Amino acid sequence: MEKNLHLIAMVEHISNVYAAIAKKIEELILLLNEGETDTNTKVLGKNITVFLQQLSQSIMSTEVRARSLPPSQKRKFLKLAHQELKRIKDLESYIELSENSPQPQVIKKINELYRLIKKEIKKEEVIVSD
Repeated sequence: MEKNLHLIAMVEHISNVYAAIAKKIEELILLLNEGETDTNTKVLGKNITVFLQQLSQSIMSTEVRARSLPPSQKRKFLKLAHQELKRIKDLESYIELSENSPQPQVIKKINELYRLIKKEIKKEEVIVSD
């Protein structure tokens, strides 16, 4: 049970960190929608990418802790974690792409991916809390 408490705390931490990153992503989306592609926008994009890479590392450590979950929960949790990692990688790519080409479809994809990741983190919170 103690392992699950640690996993719950880790998932809550990831959720809080992602909420902070999400605010920066929303700020980036607004700037891109306004056609802003100056140095500050590029720095913001690079900072978000660094934060997302660090978040990915945290998610990978939860995967190790998730092995202590019952088999059905573990399967669901690991599936979500893998999806999250893939989406984060995709999000990083789209953010990098937006630095050079802030086209509407790129901005839309950034928005879509960041919202999907948020939902997956919420699902993980539910799984580890059960």
